[in-house]
Amino acid sequence: MLSQAYQILIHSWQLLLNLLAIAGIAILFAALLSPVEALGWWAGWYGDSVKTNIDPGTLAKPLPPQTQVARYVIYLDGIGQAESEYFPTVAQFISHLATHLPDNILIIKGLITYSPMNRPLTKGRVLSFFWRLADRLQSSKSTGIFGALIAATINIRNTLIVTVSADQRYGPIYNQGTAQVMYNSLIAHGYQSGSGVPITLLGYSGGGQIAMGTAPYLKQALAAPIEVISISGVLSGNINILELEHLYHLVGEKDLVEKEGAIFFPRRWRLFFLSYWNKAKQQGKISFISLGAVGHNGAGGPFDPNQFLRDGRTHLQQTVELVADIIRGLPTRKKNTAVKKNDSISKKR
Repeated sequence: MLSQAYQILIHSWQLLLNLLAIAGIAILFAALLSPVEALGWWAGWYGDSVKTNIDPGTLAKPLPPQTQVARYVIYLDGIGQAESEYFPTVAQFISHLATHLPDNILIIKGLITYSPMNRPLTKGRVLSFFWRLADRLQSSKSTGIFGALIAATINIRNTLIVTVSADQRYGPIYNQGTAQVMYNSLIAHGYQSGSGVPITLLGYSGGGQIAMGTAPYLKQALAAPIEVISISGVLSGNINILELEHLYHLVGEKDLVEKEGAIFFPRRWRLFFLSYWNKAKQQGKISFISLGAVGHNGAGGPFDPNQFLRDGRTHLQQTVELVADIIRGLPTRKKNTAVKKNDSISKKR
C-alpha cells in the first residue's frame, strides 16, 4: 500500500516537473521568437496572397439597418489574452460599454492583440497544446502554485511582445503587421477609407502600447482621425504621439504595473524633453485621468464589478462611464486633468 502511494507521489511530481520544463521551454521560445512572427509576416514567409479567412473580429452589438456609423472603436486586450474570447470581467466591460454608447458607434472586439497574423496562441502553433493548458489554468480559481506558474507563461510571453512593439528596431515591423489586421477588420465591418470617420483604439494594459504603436500606420492607410484610450496601459513613449488626435491615459493609484512604463522606457523621462512623449505632453495631447484607488487587474482592477469607490460606484461602472464619455465627446472629455512633470496622475475634478 505504501509502495503504491509512493509510486503515485513520484508520478505526480514527475508530471509537475515535466509541465514546468515545458513552461520553461515555452518562455524560452517566446523570448527568442517574439520578433520572428513579425519578421516572417514582413518577409512573406506566410505567403504573399491576402488572407481572406482571418477572423476580422466581431461587433459588440449589431448595427441597426440604415444607420450611418459615426465612430469605430477597436478594443485591444491585456497581456492575459490567449484567444479571441475574453475573461468574464473584460467581456462584461465591453458589453456595458456598448450599452452606454449610441447605436451609430461600433465596437470591434475579438482581435488577437499580440500577433501580427491575428493568430491565437491556442490554435495552429507548435506549443498550442501547452497554451491551451495555460489558458485553462489562468481562468481557474484554484490552480495551486504550479498551476499559477504555468498560467503566468501567457503573461510573460505577451509582455515580451509588448517590448517588441516598443522596440525601435522590430517595433515598426510588428506594429505595421498588427495595423494591417486592424485595417482589414475595419474594412470588413464597413469602414470607407478616406471617409474621415474617426477611430478610437481602446487598449487595456499591454494593449495600450499596441494601440499606440499601430495608430500612425492606421492613420496613414485610412486618412482617419485616431485617438487612443489607454486603460492601465504600459506605454513606451517611443511612438509619435503627435500624429494622434489625443491620448487619454486612465490609471489607478494602486496600479504598480503601469508605473513601470515611466521607469523602464527612457523616452518618458523628463531628461529627454525632445521625445515624442514629452512634446505631446507640452502640446496638451495627453490627458492623465485618475481612476482613484484602483489596481491594475483582477480584484480591485479597473473592470472589477464588486469593488466600490467612495462615491458608491463600482470600479467597472466608473471605467465604463469615463470611457463612454471620452468616446461620445461629452464635456468632461475636454477637461484635461493637470499633468505633473513626473508623469504622476492627478485626479479628475
